[in-house]
Amino acid sequence: MSKSIAESKHDSKARRSPFWRAVLLAGVLIPLNAYWIVQMEIIRGETLLTTLSLLANVIFCLFFLTLANRKLQQYIPRLALSQPELLVTYILLAAGSAMAGLDSILVLLPNIPYAAWFASSPNQWESRILPYLPHWLTIKNREVIGGYYQGHSTLYDPAHIQAWLVPLAAWLLFILVLLWVMVCLNAIFRHQWIRSERLSYPIVQLPLDLTADGGTLFRRRALWLGFAVAGGIDLACGQRYFVPYLPQLPMLGTTGVVDLGAGWVNRPWDAIRFSPVTLYPFAVGIGFLLPMDLLFSCWFFVLFWKAEKVFASQLGYTVQEYAGFPYVHQQMLGAYIGICLLALWVSRHQLRLLWRRAWEHRNGNDTDEPLSPRIAFGGLVAGMVALVAFGSAIGLPLWMSAVFFVLYYVIALSITRMRAEMGAPVHDLHFLGPDTTLATVIGINNLQPQALVALTLLHWFNRAYRTHPMPHQLEGFKVAQTASFNSCVLPFLMIGAALWGAASACWVYLHIAYQEGAAANIRGYGAVNFGRETYSRLHSWLTMPSPPDFGALIAIIFGAATALALSVLRFRLTWFPFHALGYAIGGDYAMNFLWCSLLLSWIVKGLILRTGGQKLFLAALPFFYGLILGDFVVGGLWTLIGLALDVPAYSFWDV
Repeated sequence: MSKSIAESKHDSKARRSPFWRAVLLAGVLIPLNAYWIVQMEIIRGETLLTTLSLLANVIFCLFFLTLANRKLQQYIPRLALSQPELLVTYILLAAGSAMAGLDSILVLLPNIPYAAWFASSPNQWESRILPYLPHWLTIKNREVIGGYYQGHSTLYDPAHIQAWLVPLAAWLLFILVLLWVMVCLNAIFRHQWIRSERLSYPIVQLPLDLTADGGTLFRRRALWLGFAVAGGIDLACGQRYFVPYLPQLPMLGTTGVVDLGAGWVNRPWDAIRFSPVTLYPFAVGIGFLLPMDLLFSCWFFVLFWKAEKVFASQLGYTVQEYAGFPYVHQQMLGAYIGICLLALWVSRHQLRLLWRRAWEHRNGNDTDEPLSPRIAFGGLVAGMVALVAFGSAIGLPLWMSAVFFVLYYVIALSITRMRAEMGAPVHDLHFLGPDTTLATVIGINNLQPQALVALTLLHWFNRAYRTHPMPHQLEGFKVAQTASFNSCVLPFLMIGAALWGAASACWVYLHIAYQEGAAANIRGYGAVNFGRETYSRLHSWLTMPSPPDFGALIAIIFGAATALALSVLRFRLTWFPFHALGYAIGGDYAMNFLWCSLLLSWIVKGLILRTGGQKLFLAALPFFYGLILGDFVVGGLWTLIGLALDVPAYSFWDV
């Protein structure tokens, strides 16, 4: 695609705009968004605002900020924000929301006190688990967590604050190092992925166009038509919560899900299982931004993985979700690894050049580089050493700790590459992080209890990768490059925003948990069940140790080889329709809900490109922006209404 609507002409020299207003604005918005996220994603268990690549709550805020800014430009121009200031606010709000969201800090918090509270004579956790848990990462005193689980208490009791202060401080320090390594990696790959390969970064097109100088996008009728369509659907679906006798819209939104798999009850077709068919307006809009081959591959591989499960059932295998033949999720993990290996191979010359620059006598930071090569490489090495030492300190053998964090960043790099190249709308990879993979491949019976407990402690940021912060960082660098403002301070601002988001979510969640009771009145899934998932798995490991699963290892290798083969074929054959990214994410839980919307986008976009080419595509683009905005804005307003009235409300996305 040529330049998007928002890429208006800027001076070639990077702007050095003062961003203090944007930083202050983001500093205020991040805690407010943390409250919104915590309420929706773990307290009420309704709309999952942060589990999409394009964060719904951030787009919601940016939409209203931009509208308000247009009024300021009209009446009080000196108070109006520039486009770089709006975009910096967006970048920092995304960084803060990623750490405050599901699959990040909200998985960690329920795990910290869980083992001590649910230890009992039957499960024998007091002898099997508690002795191996570091006191500086968990809470073992049942007296101070009684109020957390039962409610009718307060976080602000000095004993409660003291109990939570040490583990939270330790984990936030760990998160700081984790984020720093991500920033260093993004700084290293930035030039290759932004300048040399000129990857498309579809996820940032909407924020760039939305904040364009002059408000061009807001003057497009197609935008408001798309907004009316999506917003109208959300309005109709949301009213049913207050007027139940209104008709339900089939296949539209969360309430209109139709399950194709419900009728398949006999073997082998029962392996299809839950197969929802639904249309999400925002997903149709996001799909329009994606390349045609990825759109095709996304919905095709959803069906492909289901067919593979049916084939395995026909052969007599009992198809399980995350284990056993045909090892669908292990193949997907292998595809992630293959995508990362290919990205490293393509970037090898640039990496070699940066390495040489890092050790030149003069190594000043370029004006448009977030980190100098020396700082990036040095910071990467120092951060990895610190993380490996942390893993060793909590009980992992040194070699296993090194493998754990290398594999974690291989997955992180793959996700970041996916988002940069093709704009993957979701990326789950549930329950297949380094903790699960190492235990499966090595064998539970070959690991000591302390190592198993250590893997359990590291599970919280590897349960799933929907809210991964690393791609948001690289997209921030892309936004800075496209909008032509200096990115030297962005690494530190993004890390600060992420920590501020994590700390805000900690405070909000614990404040509510001590009032309501995590096991008493909080109805969201995660308040108790995140801990139950984690420690039930550990209990199973300790009581029923299993040997190495070589089938899983073979599936991972096969998945990596398949992803590499698909990439080579796509490079050599321009007509080849299958993309390795679709193979990697097609079996994800969220993609099971999105495939129908992406199929519709593929059909509509194909027709538009065939009949009117690029000109008609650009003319239609605002309509699909409107679908995203209408769904996020009206759907977001429903969540706020439900929150304000303390009643259940319509959820435009709960996957």
